[in-house]
Amino acid sequence: MKIHGKILSHYLFCKTPADKEGYLYKKGEVNTSYQKRWFTLRGNLLFYRDRPGERVVIGVIVLEGCVAQLCESDEQFAFSLAFGSSSAGESLRTYKFAAENQENQEAWVKAIHSAQHCFLSLLLQDLRQQYLEAAKTAGVDVVDCTPVAVRGMSHPPMSCLGSASMFYLQPGVTVPGAPSNRQLTQSLAQSTRPIGKRSPKPWPKWHANIPAVEGYTPPLGEWSEPMKDFCQMHENFGKEVRQLMADWKKRAETKMALSEEDLINLG
Repeated sequence: MKIHGKILSHYLFCKTPADKEGYLYKKGEVNTSYQKRWFTLRGNLLFYRDRPGERVVIGVIVLEGCVAQLCESDEQFAFSLAFGSSSAGESLRTYKFAAENQENQEAWVKAIHSAQHCFLSLLLQDLRQQYLEAAKTAGVDVVDCTPVAVRGMSHPPMSCLGSASMFYLQPGVTVPGAPSNRQLTQSLAQSTRPIGKRSPKPWPKWHANIPAVEGYTPPLGEWSEPMKDFCQMHENFGKEVRQLMADWKKRAETKMALSEEDLINLG
């Protein structure tokens, strides 16, 4: 698999905060001694460099399919990342790391384990089940539009899980433009049909300075919370803007007053 270096660099140095970062001692299969590196975890990618401010990336580890576990080593607080397994049961590739203390060691193992796709899939599936049970207890009629084939999979793909939606049908309440029960049933039946192969459309070009999107924004019909009044929302945002303008004006006046005091009167 080949990934363009500029894409990885943009993802590493974007303005969104990293999931976890800090110094670790790394030892691979080629280097037999531990080397101190600065690691940055973003999603399921683990970047490492010489130091925090370094712009040159030494390498990146894709965490999918790895097992993060504690291991025995010459260094204290060591853990390993094992990828794949051969017919003899041995790992195909193993990275060893050492942290500075036990707390940092456990935090890194937990963060790496939580960054993998399989963990997020199981977590999303469990949250979905809890949510359906809570809605049933509260007496809310919830129509689950997740495809039946995806619900039957032990490890459903993230693309299918991310597109799932819940429609809330309160007894006696109708929302203008909302689909009816019959329409939802028909859409559920159509979603399980095989989709023919079509040539993919080109992705739109984005500016390189746009920060990464932290979350998925669902369409209008997928919002679970009641829609707020636009005037109220405009007023709430306006308060914050007015407060920022007042703070900026106050700082500007203070700066101007200080600059006038520093002037020397030559008259």
